[in-house]
Amino acid sequence: MSDIANILPPGDDAGAPQDQAVRWLAYLYSGEATNEGRAKFSSWLDQSTTNVVAYRNLEQIWRNMAFAGVHSIFSAGASDQRSASNIVDLESRASSFSSRSGRRGAITAMMAVAASLVLALGIWHLGFFDTPTVQTYRTAVGQIRTVSFSDGTRVTLAADSTIRATFSKRRRGVELLDGRAWFDVASNPAKPFTVIAAATHIQVVGTQFDVDRASAGVRVSVARGIVRVVPLAGRALRNDGVRLIAGQRVVSAVDGRIGPIERFDPANAALWRTGLLIYRDARLSDVVAEVNRYRVDKIVLANGNLGDMKITMAVRADQTDTLLSGLEATAPLQIDRTPSRARIRPKR
Repeated sequence: MSDIANILPPGDDAGAPQDQAVRWLAYLYSGEATNEGRAKFSSWLDQSTTNVVAYRNLEQIWRNMAFAGVHSIFSAGASDQRSASNIVDLESRASSFSSRSGRRGAITAMMAVAASLVLALGIWHLGFFDTPTVQTYRTAVGQIRTVSFSDGTRVTLAADSTIRATFSKRRRGVELLDGRAWFDVASNPAKPFTVIAAATHIQVVGTQFDVDRASAGVRVSVARGIVRVVPLAGRALRNDGVRLIAGQRVVSAVDGRIGPIERFDPANAALWRTGLLIYRDARLSDVVAEVNRYRVDKIVLANGNLGDMKITMAVRADQTDTLLSGLEATAPLQIDRTPSRARIRPKR
């Protein structure tokens, strides 16, 4: 039987997203999570934005309870010396229980502690904290749009992309629901800016960076300032994320693993905003996915193996047929065209 069978039963009887989030939090922080369990957790997050938000809110409350106040990761050297004598180290208690009672006992203990967070989450929604303003913005196929916010932050959406912005007196952030976006975040150390994309948190104060939801995961490229990239359940997965500076990029995979930091030219990070799409050793599947945001007649791959082919090319967003002609000229590929699509297949 699966190691998470007693934590989150499959099927429609698993409960509301908030209840499921409690169970996942208990499981991931129990110290008994396996690779299979983490993979199922990632799949659960991918099922809906509601799941992502439910778990994100719950884990944030968990951290607030476990640590005596949460401070910006960028206020290096700054410390709050407020007494933490009445703060319970929840993870230590669970570990202690685990050593005495075994795996099932640890998870049961964590369930009891996590369930108490539902009350705190309810207080949150009842307005104990300031009520945020939430608004969704999207672009059509072929459209690029810039949204300006009251704090001075500007977000540029690539074609066929969607974001949900949440702003309040204490919080500000954007969830990238689909596609790609460029962020020019106004500096405010007292109120850091958070971006959520799939199962990835991106935490900043004031900076410029690009976020792209690709098939391999979420790619974050920093053009200016400092960014921290953390998996949604970063601490539960024993992963504190990575710190990026200008000229660095990283891919956060759907399973919570963060790839190696790569160098790139920051000047190229936002060229797509001018309509120029540049690819260097990019997977063909990712290239096709982005180019399709600018096409009515979509490009499809004849088989999945073609998606791993590496492509280096520059394409104008309003002239994406040049991608197809370039592939035919430089690779062993053939394009079959119909009025509704262009199919890429191996050349015979």
